Amino acid sequence: MIGAALLASLAAGTVSAQDVLIYYNSGEMGTSGLAGLESALTSAGASVTTTGVAGTTSWPTSYGSSIKLLIFLLPPDSFSGAEANAVASVVKYGGRVVVTGDWHSGGTGYNAENTYANTLLSNLGVSMRIQNDAIWGGGCSSTTAISSDQLTSGVSRMYGSSSSYVTGGTSLMSNGGKDIIQVEEIPGASGSRTPYDVIVSGDTNAFLDTCTGVSSSTANYGFWTNLYTGLCTDDDGDGYTDSSCGGTDCDDSDASSYPGATETCDGADNDCDSSIDEGVTTLYYRDADSDFYGDASSSSAACSVPAGYVSNSTDCDDTDSSVHPGGTETCDGEDEDCDGDIDEGVENTYYRDSDGDGFGNASVSTDACSVPSGYSADNTDCDDGDGTRYPGAPEVCDGDDEDCDSDIDEGKTGVYYYDADSDGWGDSSITSESCSAGSGYVSDGGDCDDSDSSAYPGATEVPYDGVDQDCDGDDLCDVDGDGVDATDCSPGTDCDDEDPATYPGATERPYDGVDQDCDGADIIDQDGDGYDADHAGGNDCDDTNASVKPGASETCDGIDEDCDSSVDEGTDCADDDGDGFTEDGDDCDDSDSDIHPAGIEICDGLDQDCDGTDDEGTECYDDDGDGSSEDDGDCNDGDPDVGPDQVEIDENGVDDDCDGQVDADVPDPDGDGYLVEGGDCGEGDPNTYPGAPELSDAVDNDCDGEVDEGTASFDDDGDTYTEMDGDCHDGDDTVYPEAPELEDGVDNDCDGVIDEGSDRADDDGDGFTEEAGDCDDGDPGVHPGAEEVADAVDNDCDEKVDEGTSAYDDDTDGFSEDEGDCDDADGWKHPDAPEACDGLDNNCDEIVDEGCEGSESGEPGGSSDTGNCAARSGSGGGWLWLLPLAMLGRRRERRP
Repeated sequence: MIGAALLASLAAGTVSAQDVLIYYNSGEMGTSGLAGLESALTSAGASVTTTGVAGTTSWPTSYGSSIKLLIFLLPPDSFSGAEANAVASVVKYGGRVVVTGDWHSGGTGYNAENTYANTLLSNLGVSMRIQNDAIWGGGCSSTTAISSDQLTSGVSRMYGSSSSYVTGGTSLMSNGGKDIIQVEEIPGASGSRTPYDVIVSGDTNAFLDTCTGVSSSTANYGFWTNLYTGLCTDDDGDGYTDSSCGGTDCDDSDASSYPGATETCDGADNDCDSSIDEGVTTLYYRDADSDFYGDASSSSAACSVPAGYVSNSTDCDDTDSSVHPGGTETCDGEDEDCDGDIDEGVENTYYRDSDGDGFGNASVSTDACSVPSGYSADNTDCDDGDGTRYPGAPEVCDGDDEDCDSDIDEGKTGVYYYDADSDGWGDSSITSESCSAGSGYVSDGGDCDDSDSSAYPGATEVPYDGVDQDCDGDDLCDVDGDGVDATDCSPGTDCDDEDPATYPGATERPYDGVDQDCDGADIIDQDGDGYDADHAGGNDCDDTNASVKPGASETCDGIDEDCDSSVDEGTDCADDDGDGFTEDGDDCDDSDSDIHPAGIEICDGLDQDCDGTDDEGTECYDDDGDGSSEDDGDCNDGDPDVGPDQVEIDENGVDDDCDGQVDADVPDPDGDGYLVEGGDCGEGDPNTYPGAPELSDAVDNDCDGEVDEGTASFDDDGDTYTEMDGDCHDGDDTVYPEAPELEDGVDNDCDGVIDEGSDRADDDGDGFTEEAGDCDDGDPGVHPGAEEVADAVDNDCDEKVDEGTSAYDDDTDGFSEDEGDCDDADGWKHPDAPEACDGLDNNCDEIVDEGCEGSESGEPGGSSDTGNCAARSGSGGGWLWLLPLAMLGRRRERRP
């Protein structure tokens, strides 16, 4: 028995799920008969919990849904409506309730217990009641009558003694003309359960005692076995009880299975007729080749499609997955679509190809699955006796139609043009069409002046002479090819027609002294902010950013906007007062170096440590909230029970009212206001008492178990450094000497510098941080907007190296100034350029027009105004040098 556990559940007002619960009145009856009762139920498979209840108790208001038997042997207390409803719920879930009374006569015995039992029976809605007049009898007497019933099956004798009897219900056992055990169902709760919901006995002995000399199977305990094992419930709620206890439900765990249910195809006997899935299966057909079409000769009945089966039987060959209704017919002598016809609609027509050119005669054909010898699928041959004539054959100029397009010699005759000046170019208005050119005719037309042999397409153009030598419709007015005519032509706006990078609208290169866009000036204020670049004689420290200039507003961006050599000063990410903290690092006043998160509070009405409270921990602040500070006479401002306004408490060893006297007439040797009884851990030391200020003296001054905490010699934040060791903020374990510097606006390593070495710090002092685009924050000469110099370094951080310097090929002709380019703004001038008679040193050898007649032996600076060099004045042919020069163009460009 586990009565203690059940009593605990009674106190909680509920009972967890059990099989059998027995409550017996331990104040009125013994336990000798209970052991046999428990043994009988346990042998029947029950899980039994027995609890002895004495005096007044509170019955459970919930029993759970798994109780089969709920037994009350002389209940010692009444049942409320909710408690009676809980008992009724046991029946609702398929269980039974057993209630017993006992003898009462003349004001003695168990009158109250019988009354409690009858109240419960009334609340359950049954008619049975326990009557108190005595019936005397005893043992297994022959006067005991047992009704034939499921509950008494196999039981021939029961203990018949009774002190009371039962009225109402159906008699199960009687003695001396009185009903001793009655049974009844609760109205509306029984459903299909048989038999009985409530069993009532007038005498507890009828349930506890056996008949001497009679086996338990035929005495009272056999009745209990029947009562437990014969409990017939409708577990699945389908209106039928299980066949194992006399019902007709063949599966009481499945609400869809009961007599008369609709049979479904699920492998179960739904209607309980011992047949499974009768009349509801479907016939399926074997699909051996997995083409989703079945063989009519091989079938199987089932509830769902078995593996390897389908619902149709239309496959005409179940060994070939390409053969089935709707299959694609192929030319192979098989009936792929199962329509009874073979190769229908898939044979092709082929045509006789007598000349073997791959094209057939449309008038001679045959049908077959593949091309027969001497036939073709193409029937477009216009002459099947000539192998050179067929569609697509090359047309030749011979009077025949070789390509079978009905046209003769098309595309093979040519149009020829009359060439009067014999310059190889003809007059487009005088033509002749034939298979070859005739006398005086040429194949190219387009001569713009057939009377001038120097004028034809592709001839060398002489610049600025008003004559169109090359027949392009225009004189050469754009020598450098930049798309803008020279000022020598009218109208012309190119201010330097020898430099293709110089013309109106060209991209101006700042600070190089060259007017690339022909606006009359070089750019020295590139960003247009009104300040010239520092490398152009001005004081703009970044001429690529208009927001950076002298006098600009500083923002928290890692850039020296105002060009004063300081970054972000006056912003939340700068330590303006030099106390090791920025506003981003929680400095609440970055103009006062005494105010910061590690500041020391003084009595001045200010929040020195930035914790939101002014003056805490000072003598003018009421730290313990008792209304008095040290300045007001509070002798312990860490204890709200000690102060000038407190009442002295006798014999506690504390100067509660701060009058200098501890517990009247008790001396305080060190005069600190505390005795040992009041917690003084250093009697004899006036600096040691509860709440005393902690000092750096290796003594626990405030008697809290810690020594020197909060002083300069104590590591308050646990980072292994004290203030004496150089910890500049002993309340933050990320701050100490040699700590790793973080991007947090705090001097983590206590070296007086904030965030050094991080991307937000300007480590080289050039006015830019890594966050602001400094690509080398260890070199002050490298930053956005810096002047590029020839040092193989990207000085201005634009991902280009040495652009605009002598080491950079600015005109992309393959040579820089360091590599011998004598004019790095002109792509026509470089050491590999051909020398032309133009008065210029094209190949950069310091000799002008060498190889030209009249050039004074090719000496440097030689004249170009005579001989062949007269070409510059416009005499015929002198400008032929432009043709090879144009062909060279930019023959080996190199990009930075």
